[in-house]
Amino acid sequence: MDLIDANWLRTEYVEKGRSTYQIASEVGCDQKTVYRHLRRQGVWTRRRGHNLNWTAARKAGVLRS
Repeated sequence: MDLIDANWLRTEYVEKGRSTYQIASEVGCDQKTVYRHLRRQGVWTRRRGHNLNWTAARKAGVLRS
């Protein structure tokens, strides 16, 4: 059983561009836990320090859907 809802996590990280640190702070867990949940769900994670608005980047044609 996952403590972090998969859909919520994907929305926060991918669509809103929040960092694993920001999400972990809100959820009350370690950043590595958030990272593990993302990887298990098949979400490509950004390199450290590379927060961007993925939705805007997709619309601009920078990222694939």
